[in-house]
Amino acid sequence: ALQKLTQVFQGLVAGIDIGSAIPSPVLSNDQYNVYLSNLTYKAPVVAMAPIAGGLRITVTIATIKGNISADGKKIFCVGSFCTYYPDASGTITIDTLSATADVAISVTPEHTLAATVGAVAVSMSDPKLQLDGLIGSLLSPLVNLIVPLFKGSIEGAFENTLKDLIGPLVADALNGLALSLDFSLPSLDPAGAPIPIHVGTDFQSATFSPAGGALVLRGNATSDVKTPYTNLGVALRGLCGAPGFNLALPKASPLELALADDLINEVLFAAWRGGLLEFDVPASLLSGVDLSKFGIGQIDVHVSAMLAPVVSDCATGEPVVHIGDLRIDAGLDLFGQPMDVVMFVSLRTKIVFSLENGELGFALSDIESVDSDISVVQENLVSSESTVAGLVNSTLIPALVGSLGGGALASIPLPEIDVSGVKIAIQPSSLTRISGGTLVSGTLK
Repeated sequence: ALQKLTQVFQGLVAGIDIGSAIPSPVLSNDQYNVYLSNLTYKAPVVAMAPIAGGLRITVTIATIKGNISADGKKIFCVGSFCTYYPDASGTITIDTLSATADVAISVTPEHTLAATVGAVAVSMSDPKLQLDGLIGSLLSPLVNLIVPLFKGSIEGAFENTLKDLIGPLVADALNGLALSLDFSLPSLDPAGAPIPIHVGTDFQSATFSPAGGALVLRGNATSDVKTPYTNLGVALRGLCGAPGFNLALPKASPLELALADDLINEVLFAAWRGGLLEFDVPASLLSGVDLSKFGIGQIDVHVSAMLAPVVSDCATGEPVVHIGDLRIDAGLDLFGQPMDVVMFVSLRTKIVFSLENGELGFALSDIESVDSDISVVQENLVSSESTVAGLVNSTLIPALVGSLGGGALASIPLPEIDVSGVKIAIQPSSLTRISGGTLVSGTLK
């Protein structure tokens, strides 16, 4: 991952203009004004390594060539006649110019990343001069004496340029790692449109050591509000009721992306608000059920979840989904008599995570438990509550969970990362569960 970021950063510094950074004249003393012009050089090469608290970045420019001119100043004057140091011109070659900067990475109060450049160490090979003509050859010893004087000027100019350049470039590049994606969840209502979800993130913490770096992002998911209910929002997992939880990364792959269950719950909460569990049950959902064995001739059912589904692994270490206060309003014909039923159901099911085609999917599987409470509006039919409860618990709920299972309930695309205009994709290789989250391992491509 760091290698890919290095490649991107190398592209960002490719446009560095050494010529404009070097002062003109590059040296001015009592004898000469020295100018450099028409500089050419190879594209900068960047090396990047993690260090305690940030990154160490080295930028090396090789084979710098250009023209040099030394304009002589007056030695003395007698009347209107003055004697000058002789002018000289020629070419200059610098084999390498290199700068190394330690950049501290931190999170601002606005939850963005800041890059603070510390000391910059610059080294430059000794310039090689080739002066023109006979005068040039005679002046070479003199000009060579002033080379060390303007060498420091070039090094200083390169240092200041990189100090001004590296901080914003690193901050801009790393802030591009804040993920933002839009996707849709399929509606359980056959006549309903997909539910659009937006996931946005910013930075919570940044930790770097010589072994690598870890960026912790905060995330939230939003959707258009369709449910008629309101509540306080998504409950944080924490340490299963206690504060202070952090995802533990195994640090075994070049790139590890850990998605906390809290983020999955944000997605489920947004889907719930968007009407995921607010729909009229289609006849197709019960098409395989023989209603007559329950004495039911016709049934109309509306499902309305009063709470969002919640994923948790706190009970057993394995992730399960809790769906609470699922309200079911049914109007049916029981043995020829109209019946109206209000039922509240809570259930717990397993959840299965998958990784396919660059997307993280999750779907419900086996039902672990169902608890229900039923109320029949018609008092003379109260004795038939158990019949309807049996239908709901043994048929409707499994059918509903089945519609949330099989294929993925949600497929969250692993996002492309926009690093200063350059798109970087995540190449996943494996998917594993860790305590409180799901780990995607891989590389950047």
